[in-house]
Amino acid sequence: MFAKTLISVLSAVTIVVGLVVFISSGDYAIFAIGMIAYFLVAISGNLCTYYNRRGS
Repeated sequence: MFAKTLISVLSAVTIVVGLVVFISSGDYAIFAIGMIAYFLVAISGNLCTYYNRRGS
């Protein structure tokens, strides 16, 4: 549980840094990576639950 929280916080920081980079230079790659990482962390619990129920 702590690892998921840590990755979530790091993704949020990446999003903020990506927004700053986007505003200053117009490059949105860091922001997109942060959003994708945050999305994957957010749905990871649901995916694990789904696969565990499906396998049983």
